Amino acid sequence: SHTVSLPGNDIGDAGAIALAEGLREAIQSHAVYLGHNQIGAAGAQAFAEGLREATQSHTVSLPGNDIGDAGAIA
Repeated sequence: SHTVSLPGNDIGDAGAIALAEGLREAIQSHAVYLGHNQIGAAGAQAFAEGLREATQSHTVSLPGNDIGDAGAIA
């Protein structure tokens, strides 16, 4: 099990999308905490897609980001 904790690093959607790609390749459980990173709907949607394709369970925490309705629905 691995934990990625990057709160307050302003990674934005581009960074979130890159991390989500990595989750798709993951073979172990992960917890990802990305609070207050200026992640929008595109980043949240990338995580949702990555989680659907992942073979292990993951926890993603995105408090303080502007994911909007589209990101929350994803």
